[in-house]
Amino acid sequence: MRTITCSTLGPSILRSAALAVAALVAPSAAMAGGLGLMGNGGVHQANAWYYNLDGDQGVDVQLRPNLGYGIEALLGDRNDKVTGVFRLYASNEAPAENPDLSAESADASTFTHPNYDELENKTIGIMAVGVQWGIVGDPTGFQFGATTMIGSGFMTRENLEFFLGEPGVFVTYTIADNIQFMGNVAAAVRYRKAFDFGGTGTVGVRYLFD
Repeated sequence: MRTITCSTLGPSILRSAALAVAALVAPSAAMAGGLGLMGNGGVHQANAWYYNLDGDQGVDVQLRPNLGYGIEALLGDRNDKVTGVFRLYASNEAPAENPDLSAESADASTFTHPNYDELENKTIGIMAVGVQWGIVGDPTGFQFGATTMIGSGFMTRENLEFFLGEPGVFVTYTIADNIQFMGNVAAAVRYRKAFDFGGTGTVGVRYLFD
């Protein structure tokens, strides 16, 4: 398995992210909200296509690692159990590996496929908005609840943008009135011509303005 490293695209995405969120938050700085840093890691579906001598197509469905970092805005009063969330981050993602053909009845030499092992990690710019719903606990202390995020992989090198949906659960812990720690675990569903599935975990710290 390859080690995921950050490409030069990541810093440029984060600079753009900082400007975008600053523009979003600045007009309402006196109102409720928060701003923070986040990091995430998980797996995404990667498909390794292969063909037999007759041109018939097969696919080896793989789960490959990804690692991201970026910024997050919280929209809502600190005492509210239901608040909006905005995320903008760079995700560095491992490509598919050469397909495992051990399950095929024919000899592996009768199949052909691209050399996936020569592919490099790619960095994708992702934007997502959603809602966190507090279920148990106090928003000013410890809280557990559900999250619903939708967004897009809007910046890719190959123009392979995709829709993103992330239903999940979260915990927050607030200290000193305006410092909030966050953890979020979610399923990750992507769509571009077909659905791909994976999962992600996110951690972060927020500074609450109100």
